[in-house]
Amino acid sequence: MVHRPVAGPEDIRAIRESEVVSPAEMIAVGDAILVRWAVGENKTETVGLYDLSHGLRFPDQVTPSWRPEFKKRHGGRWNVLFSDGHVRTMRTRELFGYRRDEVRQRWNNDNQPHREFPPV
Repeated sequence: MVHRPVAGPEDIRAIRESEVVSPAEMIAVGDAILVRWAVGENKTETVGLYDLSHGLRFPDQVTPSWRPEFKKRHGGRWNVLFSDGHVRTMRTRELFGYRRDEVRQRWNNDNQPHREFPPV
């Protein structure tokens, strides 16, 4: 659960199973977002971010055509574990398409889109 605005780790807490309205629709965890990280002069390596929701807040950074390393993993798709325990392979727009309510709902334990919170 996230308290808005997020100022730091203290604004995020674990929630009880009973607080999840629709476990089959709520994202629990998923593949890391891959980014290029400078490791030296003129040298980068691909690393995974620990925060999957980064893609919801910054959708331009997870577009597979923009990030060729995304295409190498699962054919440009994402493996996502939902709160009820099932795993689904999703397209980027299904996971991070914040303009669509059905996408935004997956990120909230009350299964509501919360349009009052902008993605960035």
